[in-house]
Amino acid sequence: MLRARRSIRHEINAGSIADIAFLLLIFFLLTSTMDRNYSMRRDLPAVSTDNSAVAERNVLTLSLNNADELSINGKPATFDKVNARIKEFILNPANDKAFSEKAIITVKLLGEVPVSAGVVSIKTDDNTSYSAYYRLNDMINKTFLELKDQKAQKVFGLTYGKLDEYRRKAIDESVPVNINE
Repeated sequence: MLRARRSIRHEINAGSIADIAFLLLIFFLLTSTMDRNYSMRRDLPAVSTDNSAVAERNVLTLSLNNADELSINGKPATFDKVNARIKEFILNPANDKAFSEKAIITVKLLGEVPVSAGVVSIKTDDNTSYSAYYRLNDMINKTFLELKDQKAQKVFGLTYGKLDEYRRKAIDESVPVNINE
């Protein structure tokens, strides 16, 4: 009589392979680099029902042409003049009609404060380089940060970055960042 052969099953213990795969996954997750998003942060203004146009005196136009040459309100300028021109336009210390007008608003912690109605407008040509645009945009943002620092130093004796959220909100209301691109 023939006996039935017993078949021998060969198995590999998969438990340890799963552990090794899990450890490799963790290793690659921890050692890999994640790409950063280098986009510009821009807060959109709240939806307004007011359809009135901005007065021409309240707009400072910074234009870049296809050769990356800068003009401010149609007059040729250099990049090193941007900071001073924006500050002069926004602050308007002599209340000059050529610069932005101011409105008196009530701000918590600050009381009644004159606030600029000025808007900085960026206009570019289709062939303007990204580097020139980013350089101009960076200069505008730094200028507004300097204005906020000056206001914070004057009122609270601290830089804008060192203020708590409550005080920072008061400075944001008194020095609004109005950029039109």
